[in-house]
Amino acid sequence: MIHPPISPDAALREAVRTGNIVFVAGTGVSTSATFDPATKAGHPQASWIGLLKHGLDEAERMARIKKGKADIYRAMLAEDPTTENLISTASTVTKAFGGVTSGIFKDWLENTIGKVRATNRNIIDPLHALREAGNFLATTNYDDVVARLPHRAPAHHLDGWKRHRRRAEKS
Repeated sequence: MIHPPISPDAALREAVRTGNIVFVAGTGVSTSATFDPATKAGHPQASWIGLLKHGLDEAERMARIKKGKADIYRAMLAEDPTTENLISTASTVTKAFGGVTSGIFKDWLENTIGKVRATNRNIIDPLHALREAGNFLATTNYDDVVARLPHRAPAHHLDGWKRHRRRAEKS
């Protein structure tokens, strides 16, 4: 007997139900999960642009980057926030703070994205339910908003593929 083809919607629902989906949560999830009704905005550093603007401001305040150079990068973020410009700005901020192994850089991250906390359960609870169904949740974020979901930690963009497989096999 030939079965009729399954609709894309039904196929997706079945894949989610059986835990066969990989969801990727980026800064949009963090921004939404940190939404504050009083300010009508997410946490300022929950987005890449917000984090990088803060980095430029801090580097300038600490005299680790000149105002003129910081202004050029701020303009790029405001007027042309392409992936290339985000990466270029991130590289400049990282260098201004002494590189990824620098205590200044680590302290800055801890005091910005390290303080980001989810407050909007409308975002967090569905992600948790998807993971509970056995689906795999990955994140491209430096913050730990998604990682603070109960139970299994998400795969992180800095993890190696072998580590992902070990996690999946243990679940």
